[in-house]
Amino acid sequence: MELILCILAILAPVLVQGSNCKEGWDADTATGTCYKVVQKNMNKDTADRECARMFPNSRLAVIKTSHDNEFVKGLLKNANGFIAYWIGATDRVKEGVWVWGDGSQMAFKDWHKIEPNNQGNEDCVLYHRNRYWWGIDEFKWNDVPCHYANNYGAVCQMPEDRVTCEPGWIADQTTGTCYKVVQKNMNKDTADRECARMFPNSRLAVIKTSHDNEFVKGLLKKANGFIAYWIGATDRVKEGVWVWGDGSQMAFKDWHKIEPNNDGGNEDCVLYHRNRDWWGIDEFKWNDVPCHYASNYGAVCQMPEVKCEPGWIADQTTGTCYKVVQKNMNKDTADRECARMFPNSRLAVIKNSRDNEFVKGLLKNANGFIAYWIGATDRVKEGVWVWGDGSQMAFKDWHKIEPNNQGNEDCVLYHRNRYWWGIDEFKWNDVPCHYANNYGAVCQMPEDRVKCEPGWIADQTTGICYKILQKNMDWWTAQKDCLALNKDAKLAEMKSKEENDFIKSMLKKTNGFYGYWMGLTDVKEEGKWIWTDGSPLAFKDWHSIEPNNHGGNEDCALFHSAWWWGTSDYKWNDAPCDYDKSTFGAVCQMPAY
Repeated sequence: MELILCILAILAPVLVQGSNCKEGWDADTATGTCYKVVQKNMNKDTADRECARMFPNSRLAVIKTSHDNEFVKGLLKNANGFIAYWIGATDRVKEGVWVWGDGSQMAFKDWHKIEPNNQGNEDCVLYHRNRYWWGIDEFKWNDVPCHYANNYGAVCQMPEDRVTCEPGWIADQTTGTCYKVVQKNMNKDTADRECARMFPNSRLAVIKTSHDNEFVKGLLKKANGFIAYWIGATDRVKEGVWVWGDGSQMAFKDWHKIEPNNDGGNEDCVLYHRNRDWWGIDEFKWNDVPCHYASNYGAVCQMPEVKCEPGWIADQTTGTCYKVVQKNMNKDTADRECARMFPNSRLAVIKNSRDNEFVKGLLKNANGFIAYWIGATDRVKEGVWVWGDGSQMAFKDWHKIEPNNQGNEDCVLYHRNRYWWGIDEFKWNDVPCHYANNYGAVCQMPEDRVKCEPGWIADQTTGICYKILQKNMDWWTAQKDCLALNKDAKLAEMKSKEENDFIKSMLKKTNGFYGYWMGLTDVKEEGKWIWTDGSPLAFKDWHSIEPNNHGGNEDCALFHSAWWWGTSDYKWNDAPCDYDKSTFGAVCQMPAY
């Protein structure tokens, strides 16, 4: 039988009456742990995988106290199944030093008499009942070889609280959403940025249901802080049409009486507001107010459950989706394999210990190859390890004596080999990039956390939305047409190579005009190029010999792709601002929700 320990939830569980355990699990109400006994014959490694496959952080049972022990033994007595069940302890690393699957050393023990005795290579642990061996008909512990499978089931576990949030955040166990109440005076746009900066997938709260609403109101009642808190709804685009920060229209509503009333004509954002004098009740309900107000207004941030494409697994904290590929390949093939799946997928980039532990957890459950490519290399300069996104390696998790560059070892794998390094754990090893010795890969892609208006395209890295206008016009008309789309829209401004490359990739897919206006001009002072927001030009991507002010009036800039410069790449050219004789469209930009 099985018992599961689950921290993160990807699927909403069916709850058992009186507990937060999944259906078919047994709750220990004293500890908040859920257990499941698995009646399936298997060895220890298979039992590990059987438990782990159920949820991202489920595992074989860890027995820390006499209470845990007695509760599990009670389950086994009622199981009426096998005579033995695996639990999650082993002394594989060092004989006699018993360690649980969570990495902690064994303190509490309940061995049968004369056990553990290590008859041969007995490195794993079972609850075992055999009156003839030990003289008692009771489930106690026995050490056995890990590969044995003699009618051996398993005990898995998971905590009752399946969702755990970052420190300072509070989990709604029903929806899998984490919330944080921010006690800081700010306007709506500042609140948007305050929430977004915390984590890749955090944002102002989106309230879709009465359950969401009641949960957040419960948090605010306990906050003992401000009288009002921003949430992520606005009708800035169209008066009276309220839209959440994820792009969905408002369905559920909890307005104060007479609200929303758009008092003054510019109440385009929403707060939870409590004021008995205004509405006659001392309760947090919704009020529309001007977005620029900051009258002791805090914010409610949320991190929603991350949804990945089918076959991918979400890290709920970082918003990253991962896929373990069980296919033998070298590093370059692995790069292509990841990249072909989605526009923003690639070999995994491991920036910190959090990323590392999450991926190692996936690999332990993979039941596949002994090694998996990740996206680091020192091909350019020996010893300078660089990730596939161009960043240098900071966090590291090398096996001992690695990296050692035996030959031309310029690429990196998660590798598990007990005989080489003395531990049965996935850590990093440098190997030649062309090797393919049962080497799989770990791919990743960020969740699409940036949401744009329909018809706009999101740059997930910068949080900017873009729209290409396929309409012949001069620079002045292009400015007006962008603004007509949205009051926050304008001609595109490329302040970095990353922004520029993103737009160029869009233009290459348009199959349309060969020129597109951007928000760059030197109309005020020749040679002094500035963006329409007034900032000076820093990053540049001019065609060769440009800008040349041909004819003396080329005061506006565009992306241009033509044979004149010997390249079909969309680089920059200066042209007359009133020029509309060629097929010149425009690139507009606006901030995401």
